[in-house]
Amino acid sequence: MSSREAILNRLRTYRQPKPSQPPQETASTAASASLSMEEKVRLFTENLHAAHAEMITATQEDWMQRLLSLWRETGVHSVIYAPNTPHGESLKSAAHGFPELQLHDYENSIENCKDALFNHIQGGFGAAIAGIAETGTLMVKTGPDEPRALSLVPPTHSLIIHAKDLYADLPEAFHQTQVESALPTNLLLISGPSKTADIQQTLAYGAHGPKRLIVVLIVTEESVRV
Repeated sequence: MSSREAILNRLRTYRQPKPSQPPQETASTAASASLSMEEKVRLFTENLHAAHAEMITATQEDWMQRLLSLWRETGVHSVIYAPNTPHGESLKSAAHGFPELQLHDYENSIENCKDALFNHIQGGFGAAIAGIAETGTLMVKTGPDEPRALSLVPPTHSLIIHAKDLYADLPEAFHQTQVESALPTNLLLISGPSKTADIQQTLAYGAHGPKRLIVVLIVTEESVRV
């Protein structure tokens, strides 16, 4: 057998599909199942605050008004959003009661809105598909309807997350959302505003990207409110 044949045989053997194994329950998964919704909300909130993020806990009925009021109070008057999403439609509808708020649709190409995005817009608005209580992290699945630039460029980034989409840790979030079955080009894991420790190994916030992160946690039971 020549060297070429030996290499090809090894490649063919390597590429043969292996029988799938049922997922094994890990200690992390078992621990996740024991956390109540109230415990997930508490941990998520504590870890978000520890990462210098702000949080609003609201209901499905009042979350939009509370977020718009916070933007008004803190001087966020121009916001970019993805219009082809349920939360984008909610924002556009509710903004009629806030005439001072300028909304910008994210267009198909960043080239079409680059000047406004980098020079004029103060906030980006989107939604997370999951929240991780253990670290206060938000998982954002980017794509045409949830552009990556919304979370990277404006100085204030606002995200909504439903309490039912909170998970104890990252393995549980991946398992329950099944996001690995159709991974996007970018899967963002966001824990607080931007930060760096490059200079003298001292942690500094707001060095690049959003200097402020606002998280709106939408709950359905008064007993979960914090």
